[in-house]
Amino acid sequence: MLRTRFAWRPAPVVTTPDPAPEPASDRIAFGVVTAVWVVCLALLLVFAARAATRLPLLDEHFNVPLLADPFGSWRAYWHQHNEHRIPVPKLLFVAAVKLAGNDFRAPVFMNAVLVAATAAVLARAVAKARGRWAVTDAAVPLAVMNLGQWENLLWGFQIQFFASTLLALMMLALVIGRGFAGSPARVAAAGLVTLLLPLCGANGLALTPAFACFLLYVGVVNLRTGRRLAGGIALAAAAAGLALIPLYFQGLRPPAHHTTARSLPVIAVNAVNFVGLGFGSVGLTVHGPGPGVTAYAAGMMTLLAATAGLLALRLRSPEHRVAAVGIGCVVGGVLCLGLGLAYGRGAMTGVLAANRYTTLAMPLVAAAYIAWAVFPSRPGRWITAGVLAVLIAGSWANAREAFAVGRFWRDKQARTEAEIRAGLPVTFVVDRHVPPAERDYIRAAYLLLRREGFSVFRDLVPDAPLAETPVPVRVVRAEGLEERDGWFRVVGPKPGHLVVALPDRRYVYGLRLDYEAGSPRPIGLVSLVSWDADGSYPPRPGYGIIDNLYPTHGTPADAHVFVDRETDLVRIDLGDPGSALRLHAVTILSCRE
Repeated sequence: MLRTRFAWRPAPVVTTPDPAPEPASDRIAFGVVTAVWVVCLALLLVFAARAATRLPLLDEHFNVPLLADPFGSWRAYWHQHNEHRIPVPKLLFVAAVKLAGNDFRAPVFMNAVLVAATAAVLARAVAKARGRWAVTDAAVPLAVMNLGQWENLLWGFQIQFFASTLLALMMLALVIGRGFAGSPARVAAAGLVTLLLPLCGANGLALTPAFACFLLYVGVVNLRTGRRLAGGIALAAAAAGLALIPLYFQGLRPPAHHTTARSLPVIAVNAVNFVGLGFGSVGLTVHGPGPGVTAYAAGMMTLLAATAGLLALRLRSPEHRVAAVGIGCVVGGVLCLGLGLAYGRGAMTGVLAANRYTTLAMPLVAAAYIAWAVFPSRPGRWITAGVLAVLIAGSWANAREAFAVGRFWRDKQARTEAEIRAGLPVTFVVDRHVPPAERDYIRAAYLLLRREGFSVFRDLVPDAPLAETPVPVRVVRAEGLEERDGWFRVVGPKPGHLVVALPDRRYVYGLRLDYEAGSPRPIGLVSLVSWDADGSYPPRPGYGIIDNLYPTHGTPADAHVFVDRETDLVRIDLGDPGSALRLHAVTILSCRE
């Protein structure tokens, strides 16, 4: 008889070892990076709170019709703005203003939050790709959340520049992740980034070919290794991104107010200087606008050359090849954008003349840091520490300038808001603060905001019918000015002024000055229009002024000045040496009965 013995034995106990505790150095590094991120976020929010106002700023006036009718027509979102088509930024801007209850401060805070969120995602991606945190990763929030890009941070409309830049940073965060090429979800996310870029303006369009080429490469790699789904997604996204390029140019008209560069040396210097803008406005303190390469640009060019060598070496490693190609394509796309700016904005004194381009150059700093942070190399530790040191060194100057500029714009907008609430008619408000070429559309925007019931503009007073009485231009005093052929020009380092007498002392509702003006300053003309019993300066309290008689660039213009009191003279002060004024006519404006 066959006996079978069944011996029961307990199943072996499989114990899972406790995960190894994080090294103290990793915890310290994470704490340092987090603390830097929190400080940068606090500065961004404080800056936004101090700089943002309830009034639209500059190009935001063009979005007012969309705010009045957000769902009217998709064509309004596609409509050309300068050389840009910006449906995604327009949609974000309108959504922020409307969700905040028609508050123009909302897009400013939205930009700050998006910048901070992207910095957090990118810093986490760098640490994950390396396998640990490093103290030098504080360079990521310092670069991305840099107050040196103050023009874009105080101007909600500049979600346009942030949109393309933050998409480029998200591409960096995706491509450095382990197993990116084989993940359909991550490849699809990279494809979405590529598809959104042409919808963010010419600044996004310039990045699209490089990003599409990277997706083509990823698609081919995946198909060769049998990963058909990820490969198909990459190829489809690349094709769609490239197809959007000719669609973008369909019916596009070149803007008339930008002059392109016609000199190769000028284009080269502008392009080189562009790469140094990623560190913020501190580049201007090292070398102001003008011919020649800035110190920051020279240093950044050296760093990019070394980074290109590092990426070329990593192309030999199958483990790092896709990430190296991805980082290289992001850098290449941003450099193409810089070259386009160097050509398309050739009338400027170098691209350094516009702080808003700092945001567009910032991905170069992030990409260079990331390459040296995630790819092991002997000089990597020193280079990442050097990038961090440069960012720290410039942070105080960037922040100081940012808060100074923010205070200037806040005060300027506050004066406009006070004049609206005080009941000044719309034309007098607009002429007091806006250059002649921009007055018509801003006046229309103000009236539309009044019709739609936006908070401040409920108090806006429309223009009343006015009677016009031309009076002779009779200059009775000119001090610090030289007169030639009807032009009065400031001579010497001190301001000059002229006093024009009216025929008699009378109640004056307003004045219209027809004039031509020139200034050595590239932006504006420091001027003051006032009236008083003896033409003294400054006018006594209660006597109005007009902040600027704007340069006319060879075309006569007019300015409406609200007076609303008795006077028999007009005094015009010119503040800059070399400023010139020619007064063609003075017209007294009276309310019709």
